Amino acid sequence: MPLVKGKSPKSIGKNIKTELAAGRPKAQAVAIALNTARQAGAKIPKPQKSRKKPVSNNLGQMMNNPQMMKGR
Repeated sequence: MPLVKGKSPKSIGKNIKTELAAGRPKAQAVAIALNTARQAGAKIPKPQKSRKKPVSNNLGQMMNNPQMMKGR
């Protein structure tokens, strides 16, 4: 079934239900429905890219600081 080309919350919800019925994961169904609404002219902001924090490695700090190694 084709998706509804609309920008109202009702058409977005209907598109989500259609995609879920087609067997798509929930997050993907929402993304597809919102993209369809954006193409129809809805002013929905695109999701911001998440910024991954670097994993801190305490091993390097412990090796450079002998006092931290005493308790281990």
